[in-house]
Amino acid sequence: MKLYPMIDCIRRAEPFMDKGATVYQQFLCASCGAKQTMDEANKFFAAGICERCGHQTNILAAGCNYALYSQIGGILIEEHFVEVDPADPAL
Repeated sequence: MKLYPMIDCIRRAEPFMDKGATVYQQFLCASCGAKQTMDEANKFFAAGICERCGHQTNILAAGCNYALYSQIGGILIEEHFVEVDPADPAL
C-alpha cells in the first residue's frame, strides 16, 4: 500500500464522504509493517496503535491511505487513494 501525506488523503476523501461514502483511514505500522485500518469511519487520526505488535505509529510523519466504500447502482465498491475521481457523476 502506498502512503501519502495525511492532509492529501483528507482532501481526497472529503468529497466522497460529503456524498455519503464511508472512508476508513489506513496506515502501515512503523515497527512491523502490518497494514492497519482504523475502526472509526470518516475520521483521520494523527497516530495509530498496531494490533499486531502494539507499536504506536506517528501517521502525520509516516503518511497514510484510506479505504473508501460507496454504493453505486446497487453494487458496493471499494477504492483507495488515487484510484477514484471525486468528480465522477456516478458517485
